[in-house]
Amino acid sequence: MKSYLQKFKNFEPLKVLVAGDSTSSPYWCHPHWVDWLDLIFRGEDDWAGVQGRLIINSARDGAKIEYFLENFAFLISDFDPDVVILSLGINERFPSFDPIKTKTDLDSLFRKIAGVGMDLVAWSPHPLLNNKFSNEIKQIRDMYEELCDKYDAKFVDVHSEFEKYDLTKLFTFKLTFDNVIAKMKPSEIDYLHCNTVGHQIIADKIAKEAFDLELYDWDGYGTMNLVDLEKYKK
Repeated sequence: MKSYLQKFKNFEPLKVLVAGDSTSSPYWCHPHWVDWLDLIFRGEDDWAGVQGRLIINSARDGAKIEYFLENFAFLISDFDPDVVILSLGINERFPSFDPIKTKTDLDSLFRKIAGVGMDLVAWSPHPLLNNKFSNEIKQIRDMYEELCDKYDAKFVDVHSEFEKYDLTKLFTFKLTFDNVIAKMKPSEIDYLHCNTVGHQIIADKIAKEAFDLELYDWDGYGTMNLVDLEKYKK
């Protein structure tokens, strides 16, 4: 058992850091996948009397892997987390995808995290609504699996999980601005950022495979309400 999970199961204080791009940024929708993790962590805090599970979100909109390498101390190591939950790679497609650089940078980031003794949970970027990038995202998914094996990290295959679903039901947000980098215009469907159903899928996969937990809602209270995911499958 990895040290972070042992601490988690023993109800010891645990510091979790989220590193990623806008898929992990807390601004795009709620409930977000990090919201779900925070809810179930706090729920166990309340009932089990643990001293606390803290989630720090260092995700940055538009960030590439290189940005986290250049700002590793500020964004990751200075927080001294027990475990890093990492997902980067979608922005490596802009302006054009370089698979060699992407893998080299990702390998360097994995190595830096392992080098300072932090556990790593790495989840592969999900497919996008725009099929133009499907092959590139699949390549990144395979990089994650290979590097997780190399560095003894926990691999969570969100990419393959998303393939079970009708993506037109997971990507429903309409842009209100002109995204020049991604070449999306106002009123078009945002093919990069999934809706709350997509975030529930991400959270469910990470919770089960990285923390051995099930998601639960607050019985209709507020916005933390689970949906029946079967309705969204192909």
